[in-house]
Amino acid sequence: MYKLIGFCLLLSFASLNLFAKKYSLCSPDGKLRVVLHADDGFLTWEVAYTDAAVLQPSRLGLKFQEESEAGLWVKKVRNKEVCVTRQSSFYKRSSWQSEYRETELTFRNNIRLQIRAYNQGAAYRFVNSEDSVILSNEVAEFVFDKDYSCQVPYVCDLRDASDQYCSAFESLYSFLPFSSLKADSLSLSPLLVCLDGNRKALIGESGLKDYPGMFLKKAEQANYGVEADFARYPLDFYVGGFNQLNEMPQTRADYIAQLSPGQCLPWRIVAVSTDDSQLLGSDLVYELGGECQLDDTSWIKPGKAAWDWWNDWNITGVDFKAGCNTQTYKHYVDFASRYGLEYLVVDEGWSKNAKDMSELNPNLDLVELIRYADEKNVGIILWASYLGFVKNTDYYLEHYA
Repeated sequence: MYKLIGFCLLLSFASLNLFAKKYSLCSPDGKLRVVLHADDGFLTWEVAYTDAAVLQPSRLGLKFQEESEAGLWVKKVRNKEVCVTRQSSFYKRSSWQSEYRETELTFRNNIRLQIRAYNQGAAYRFVNSEDSVILSNEVAEFVFDKDYSCQVPYVCDLRDASDQYCSAFESLYSFLPFSSLKADSLSLSPLLVCLDGNRKALIGESGLKDYPGMFLKKAEQANYGVEADFARYPLDFYVGGFNQLNEMPQTRADYIAQLSPGQCLPWRIVAVSTDDSQLLGSDLVYELGGECQLDDTSWIKPGKAAWDWWNDWNITGVDFKAGCNTQTYKHYVDFASRYGLEYLVVDEGWSKNAKDMSELNPNLDLVELIRYADEKNVGIILWASYLGFVKNTDYYLEHYA
């Protein structure tokens, strides 16, 4: 049995019976409502928008290596309503209104579940107790009432054919109904569900730290929907992947995470829209990512970037041979300057070897490129492989700065 931890959202901030089997909450504008059901030790949640169903009852919960029935019972409920102006120096807008209602349930094992209802959607996360524990699995279902069409980014470009969790995270989207989803394939998130009446439901996560990212797969216990899947905790590694630049898990444990005391798990998000532009303007993922942990952010200079990964040195109508060379990158600098792009990313190839970045590519005069870009008010960003960078981090940072 899963050690499940309860949550819900539906009506308003009415007083709650600690022994009730249903908890509810609604968004500040009253349009979105969420309900949690705690029946026979299992938790399910559902979401509706303007009285139209979005998410059908869907399971959620945690399973630890050492199960405890005490974890199933609620001992404390706390409600709060938040309406504040948030600011950021490097977000798509400098300030925005953060408005939501939250219910927090504390269980007898002191695991907590926080549920929020925003005007833009619903979200929940678990918070570990004050003990270090091993988490065998997390249950997160997203069940729908019809065979809706989905936009699914299936995992592809595997870095290891024997481990589908090792991917480049670069996927095309497949347009499929739930009934056509592949039972043996994983999807990245976010995944978009096209509901009736031009409504959309976007399934995603935020606040991911010290925890495996959420993959999605066809739901096993529902006709229409998806459920979370997580990579097991890696125990040791080998060098492999693209150009032997990746550190690949060689063996994995039988659990997904080692949780520290008080650790917050990622938010599970269902954003809801009635117009596609609302998804583009949504603040949920950024807001639920947590507060900035840096005291000094003055060195962060946000901006758009030209990037040869998108161009692939595919230049025509010029009087030089395109490639990883000084002339090509000066051409890109000119492009960035002309169209107001603040940066140019120089991808793999600027050093002779991506595993040892101390020796430069003789065809690319990096010092000259930086001087030229500086004249044009364009910043240079150097791509670096993890394996190459991590071996001598301090040296590379100081040297190339």
